[in-house]
Amino acid sequence: MGIANASSGLYNVTLRTSNGSTIFDNLQLSAFSSFLSFTTLFYAYGLNESMTHTLTISNAENKTLAVDGLNITVVNGGKRFVSF
Repeated sequence: MGIANASSGLYNVTLRTSNGSTIFDNLQLSAFSSFLSFTTLFYAYGLNESMTHTLTISNAENKTLAVDGLNITVVNGGKRFVSF
């Protein structure tokens, strides 16, 4: 979870697995919003539970980037979801 507002800008997300595979590579997203909003900034699902994953978040515009938390959810059947 994070904050989107008028002073927020672009950020990049990279998600890699422990075997070196890249799921997302510098996926560029925007946290800009005309109004202050507490929102999910990124999510991924169906991650392989037997692998370690590395999540990298970088501020692309040197504007406000507010990440308030990270949530990893495992639902019945072993599917993993990650969001921030």
